[in-house]
Amino acid sequence: MEANDSEQVSEVKSNVVEMLTVKECTEAVRGLSEHTVRKLIKQGKLPYLRTGDGVNGKMLVNKADLLAYFNGQTANR
Repeated sequence: MEANDSEQVSEVKSNVVEMLTVKECTEAVRGLSEHTVRKLIKQGKLPYLRTGDGVNGKMLVNKADLLAYFNGQTANR
């Protein structure tokens, strides 16, 4: 593996986006409830992506956005 190849690999790793389900959000932030995550999503304070069809699809939240919200920063949207 050449030096240039390893630079490309590390660049790809830094661009990886980690998405969390509502339940995983509660595990990432101690004391956070599923109800609160859904409420923040509904209020537009936390951006999300819905997978699947209609209301039965899972809501996925970017981990960086979740942590940024609770660190007092605005979500990257």
